[in-house]
Amino acid sequence: MDNRQVLQSSCNPRSQLPHKTIDRETGLPIPSFDLWEERKGVHTYSACTVYAGLKGACELARSLGDYGNADIWKEAAVRLKEAIIEKLYDHKLGRFRRSLEEPDLDSSVFAVWYFGILPPDDPRMVRTMEAIERELLRPSGGIARYLHDSYFGYMNSWIICTLWLSQWHSATGNLDRALELIKWCAVHAHPSGLMPEQVDNGGKPLSVLPLAWSHSAFVLAVLEYLQALDRREGGSCILPEK
Repeated sequence: MDNRQVLQSSCNPRSQLPHKTIDRETGLPIPSFDLWEERKGVHTYSACTVYAGLKGACELARSLGDYGNADIWKEAAVRLKEAIIEKLYDHKLGRFRRSLEEPDLDSSVFAVWYFGILPPDDPRMVRTMEAIERELLRPSGGIARYLHDSYFGYMNSWIICTLWLSQWHSATGNLDRALELIKWCAVHAHPSGLMPEQVDNGGKPLSVLPLAWSHSAFVLAVLEYLQALDRREGGSCILPEK
């Protein structure tokens, strides 16, 4: 069995997944636990990652010449994108909700632009990210996960959440602020250079150390900053797309 056959045998049984995992009434994924492993519901972040997965599956199937499944996954991705915008953007709040069930502000809704649901400069996305920066900014200078987070203390800064905001600033051309947030994460690493999960309001590393998620987000944020800098200055350096 060659590589093409292996991939096709892996993809074909999954062609019915959109029908099994998408709720027909809402058009959104069925309830699951959020990325913080705390709440079960229909979360904006989870819906966006499912959308990205469907797009990836479509591209993979098309590259294999499996146009039938490619069309199935493309159609499912389009429908899901429409449902995310319709059901998870809150017009009264002027931003995206944490989930279908909860209107709370959560830094993870950066996923709406990062996974391609909306452009980063779409007014709905701008209002959402500005709300995150305004309401989740902590005394130490980082960004909390969400309002009234009490895990290991009250609304500690998280390295990943701070870097998500940096990535948005890079994507929208505000490179000074993007770099400022990247530097904040570097300064608040452990003296060993390892990055923690959280930083308390006094600026000290807290909780898991090191956290691979923090390190991988830092690498992505730096690459995306350099890519945006290169575009602004008209350079020819090509960095890997995310």
